Amino acid sequence: GFAYDLTHGATGNVEASFGGDNSTPAGWGTGYGDLNNVIWGSGSNTGVNQYSITLTADEGYFVSLHGFEAAGWGGSQPDSAIEVRNQDSTVLFSFTGPLEQSTHDTFTFDTALVGQSLTISVSQGWWHAVDNVGFSQSVPEPGTWLALGLGGLLLARRQVRR
Repeated sequence: GFAYDLTHGATGNVEASFGGDNSTPAGWGTGYGDLNNVIWGSGSNTGVNQYSITLTADEGYFVSLHGFEAAGWGGSQPDSAIEVRNQDSTVLFSFTGPLEQSTHDTFTFDTALVGQSLTISVSQGWWHAVDNVGFSQSVPEPGTWLALGLGGLLLARRQVRR
């Protein structure tokens, strides 16, 4: 039930994987606001139920997260905690609070969140769903490669002189 589009370009060098803590990410048709075919946490509706979506770029590439949509299941729900972390577990985005139940919340980033790997984690996954994750892939600019290469050469030269 998961679908991809080309809004942000082809992403042949990015893998999407799913995981959970007392939860198994799964597809669900309707009921989370006005979103359709969402990812939700199919564990218990009480206690720990966290799921994650991880976008990992191939070596030499980066993944850029442009945004996503989220909504809550109807009724009395706990607050959601949504985080986006990079490969070093640095928090790049954090949201805590209730999610819209009749429509949906949209989280977009004026400057895309970039990393070799990005993980969106959602607490209380039974109650909260994610949809329309917008991401792309990129290759470091030549200037970045040049700076990394020169840095490596300088370190190597420094080691040889010792």
